[in-house]
Amino acid sequence: MAEIHSVELTQYFEFIDPYKIRIKGHRIGIEHMLRYYFEGYSPEEIAQEFPGLDLEKIYASITYYLANQQQIDAYLANRLKRDEQAYLYWQENDSPPHKSSARHPEPIGLSRKSCRRKPQVSPYRT
Repeated sequence: MAEIHSVELTQYFEFIDPYKIRIKGHRIGIEHMLRYYFEGYSPEEIAQEFPGLDLEKIYASITYYLANQQQIDAYLANRLKRDEQAYLYWQENDSPPHKSSARHPEPIGLSRKSCRRKPQVSPYRT
């Protein structure tokens, strides 16, 4: 009989602070990967968007979201609010309040490309 291994999902993430959850070994925030999931991308299609991210970590991220949906939805809403505030500050002052805003001048929830599929329920929508 095959041995069953239990995996702790949190091992796939770095919990930097209450406002940053990154996929371990990458500079990719869970919110970036989940945005594609909410837009209807399959895990295999997400892997094409993030070539350095293997399917195991993509599935772990989706599973972690589904297992902790209420907490991650709150995290995403808080993250979106902070990004929108940083974007407004950047617009008004022509200078980002912190270095991450310079890399991402748009709030994370506002994608430059249109959704190509029917989106799943997303905390990015109000």
